[in-house]
Amino acid sequence: MKTPTLIGLIGYGKMGHAILTLLRRKGYAVTVLCRSAEKAREAERTFVRKSRRTPKTAAGSEDRNASEPIETHYRFTHDPLELKEASIVVETITESLSLKQELLRRVEGIVSEEALLVSNTSSISINAMASVLRRPERFCGLHFFYPLVLVHVVEIVTGEQTSREVVEDLKAWVSLLGKEPVVVRDGPGSVLNGILVHYYAEGAYLLEEGVGMPSQVDRAARRHFYVGPCESIDTIGIELFLEGLKNAPPPGSPSVVPIRLIPEDRPEATNEELGGRKGYYFPPLLTRLRQDGRFGKPAGRGLYLYANGRPVDDAPAYYFNAPRYGTRRCVAPEAVEDHMAHRLFFSVLNGTLWAMSQGFLTPNQADLGVREILQMPQGPVQWMRHAGRAAVASAFQDLVRTEGPRFDVSLPPEVFS
Repeated sequence: MKTPTLIGLIGYGKMGHAILTLLRRKGYAVTVLCRSAEKAREAERTFVRKSRRTPKTAAGSEDRNASEPIETHYRFTHDPLELKEASIVVETITESLSLKQELLRRVEGIVSEEALLVSNTSSISINAMASVLRRPERFCGLHFFYPLVLVHVVEIVTGEQTSREVVEDLKAWVSLLGKEPVVVRDGPGSVLNGILVHYYAEGAYLLEEGVGMPSQVDRAARRHFYVGPCESIDTIGIELFLEGLKNAPPPGSPSVVPIRLIPEDRPEATNEELGGRKGYYFPPLLTRLRQDGRFGKPAGRGLYLYANGRPVDDAPAYYFNAPRYGTRRCVAPEAVEDHMAHRLFFSVLNGTLWAMSQGFLTPNQADLGVREILQMPQGPVQWMRHAGRAAVASAFQDLVRTEGPRFDVSLPPEVFS
């Protein structure tokens, strides 16, 4: 692939703005496609306002455009024909398969045959999106993580027909953007996000068991990770989180995601019956958040309540799952934080091993991706190699005895080689 000249960006939400900012700082001309002329004007006003408010780049980065007017490097439009000259088109619209298929199919008919189409989807199947395209070999996932300034990996999510040449071209381009490419197989969508769902689920279980409050769970998590599971869920927003679970594949299909959203018309269905991992259950606390309008940090209420922007725990009764557990789990006060930190850390190891055992990514790619997203001092694979197979196997066996079969996972030989 020649050096891209014009980049097309479809959609201008939180992630669209972040990607546009990154591309502009790297000197690319960008055309942003919005739903309507009004939305295009509104997006442009927002971008100009935010750009002028925060003109400096992240520490250590170089802004090649610092002395040039920002207006010369982007345009907002509602006309798809203005993407005609784009070398790469990045789709960032809402997580709806039908909407993405319709838009990608239309754009494919406008751009050149050499142009690459990529989707920033976090949960929708790349293969499903590619099924409506005439050139599926030139399409794949290109998943950026938020916030871009902190997370330096980008997932290249390959479909069954994605060409090797396209993958190599995207790896080179991601490196030019100052990011680390991680190549994974369609999970569906993001494999690294599927690994993280293990972490989020374990955090929810600790709340529902009555072991700790959100602030305690997150404090324990920060022994190992930059961000705790409760603050992560509130930042993602419960609607987006649950929407992602809706896109998880049915029983019999390979998947990284361990839990499934229980359909309203099948309240008696188990997680396993719906395609989730053995030993996991869907935490009712998560649907309760949506029912109660606790959509996350921007809404001022999520797992936390927010007082002047600061997170505050709700009453313990809000989180406890009495129908499932009856009484709160008893852990000695002096051991509570150790207990939570251990389970949260091994939930990430669990998800990492699960993804590797199904062939979604290699140990090196898993190590790089998970380490970077959670800002770990060393990646999960590196940690396991240092600990040794016997110690890791023993720890998982102990967790199977105390927490159940969700911690029953194979240890691929290549992890310890």
